[in-house]
Amino acid sequence: MKPKLVLAVVATCAAGAVAAATGAMSSSAGPGFVLSGHWVFNAALRQAVHVDGASGEVGERVRVEADPGSQVVQGDTAGYVVGGGDMTEFDKSTLEVVATTALPEGESPSAIEVAGGPYLVFRQLGTVIRLGLPKAVVQAGEPLGAAVATGDGTVYLHRPRSGAVCQVRRESDALSCPVTVPPGHRGALTVVADRPMFVDTSSDTVHAVGPEALEAGAPLGFDAPDSVRLAAHDVSGRIAVLDSAAHKMHLVDAVKPAQDAVEVSLPPGDYDEPASTGSHVALIDRATDTLFTYDSLGRRGSKPIPAETGEPRLTRGEDARLYVDGAQGKHVLVVDHDGAVAEVPTAEGEPSDRTQPTQPPQRPQDQALPPAPVVNPPVRQQPVPQRTTATPPARQTPPPAPATPPGAPAGVSATAGNRAATVTWGTAPDNGAPVSGYLVSWTAADGATGSVAAGGAQRSTTVPNLVNRVAHTFTVRAINSAGQGTSAAANPVTPYAPPSITLTRGAPVECRNEDDMPCNWMHVVMTDFAPNTSYRVIARRAQDGWSNDHEPNRLTNANGRAEFNGFYYYGVGHTVWIEAFTPEGVVTSNRIVWSSS
Repeated sequence: MKPKLVLAVVATCAAGAVAAATGAMSSSAGPGFVLSGHWVFNAALRQAVHVDGASGEVGERVRVEADPGSQVVQGDTAGYVVGGGDMTEFDKSTLEVVATTALPEGESPSAIEVAGGPYLVFRQLGTVIRLGLPKAVVQAGEPLGAAVATGDGTVYLHRPRSGAVCQVRRESDALSCPVTVPPGHRGALTVVADRPMFVDTSSDTVHAVGPEALEAGAPLGFDAPDSVRLAAHDVSGRIAVLDSAAHKMHLVDAVKPAQDAVEVSLPPGDYDEPASTGSHVALIDRATDTLFTYDSLGRRGSKPIPAETGEPRLTRGEDARLYVDGAQGKHVLVVDHDGAVAEVPTAEGEPSDRTQPTQPPQRPQDQALPPAPVVNPPVRQQPVPQRTTATPPARQTPPPAPATPPGAPAGVSATAGNRAATVTWGTAPDNGAPVSGYLVSWTAADGATGSVAAGGAQRSTTVPNLVNRVAHTFTVRAINSAGQGTSAAANPVTPYAPPSITLTRGAPVECRNEDDMPCNWMHVVMTDFAPNTSYRVIARRAQDGWSNDHEPNRLTNANGRAEFNGFYYYGVGHTVWIEAFTPEGVVTSNRIVWSSS
């Protein structure tokens, strides 16, 4: 018998008080449930595996075909395996795969497990997908900063280009942007005591996000560069601010940050974005594959991450525990609320099987002969006089109404990808004849048009070969034997290629010191950045956290491209890469090991 998923009832009186203070959605929906545990995809077994965060035990298993490194997120009744441009949904009660859906190409989403979710956030594309009910695709219209969520299921988003602070409420499919940061200011969102906060790195201040504006700020007490990364939740009332370049993490009191801050010196390394249980913050050093944990006073714990091919992933579950997935899903590290870390292997045992075995049929010689039938002599039937009665006329059924073309499909939406868009729709009224297909058409702002046919059972399709940075409007109409029906349109979307950086060994250069040989430039190619824009670009090294940020800013051309030789280098055997700083975040190049030739 399979273990049951544990659901814990959460009282909503505290959430109601927070909602009243912040202008967030009220808790009129009644008490909710916090989903316990975490799902991970074990690539070797081709299974989504449930890990109970409280007990550290492995529970349900679902057979899923997905790419190694795929992430699994869960909602109330379903789990979703996300990776390789696809999302496979499975039912958590039957442990069976329900459907596979194409996702926007060119970007891996970040996931948020929260009441009403989960959510997938495509930051570069500016797209938010809610997988919980009611399902929704929300377009921000521009790239996004890191998203955060409060306990009532409201997701908060920062649009760095326009400065808007937006929110998607739990039961809404619309983006509301009532708050704007000062023009030209940069920063990031976090949540403290279930209230959204904005850390302004231009003024080095912390602000609560009010219903219509940022509240008065308090000084951080230190110079926070634009490249800092925040934990999405507080650490016992403190904001975790990671400054990787300086090998420091600041634990800042949200009420009096400048007076009661804790500065943590980090070992040299390559750190990912931090995450918090509420009392402890954790971060991964990719250079050494080590998990570091800190309490609100900066006291450290550490644990090696079991070696697996690829990079581990740190996420926070709806149960407020942190989970570190091995890249192949063979191990999970669970960071409990008190900071304790437990290692859970997922490869033990065989997949569960809910089908009952069938009994083999008996051989003919083993079967008992059926009893001989009892034969009685026939009985002569005496004729019975028949009474003749008049038969009433049959009731006439009116002829069926002739079929008409289908009605408009419900819920048409489009999600932009890299030179593509995914269009989804709901069922169209058939109006007397089965819907045999759908016609998806588009019109681009540059005048280009096109269409593609979809089957009657389809509810989504991906349209390829679109032009990036050009708005496209999609319409969907259903078809039956009576003809084509009324079309329904989605909001315009703009295909967008996420910016990328390619690093190779560049041309030889004269060595500045005799011990430096051989010496070369780093050859850097930046593509799909904003056109005619200057970017700060630095080089990094994994071994000791070294960085070179002395190069001049690089200006892209009208096509968003920049190519140059820079960053004099000679460190044979070192792992190096390039980072460029954009309003939406840091863009990282491929990593190369510097060779001797």
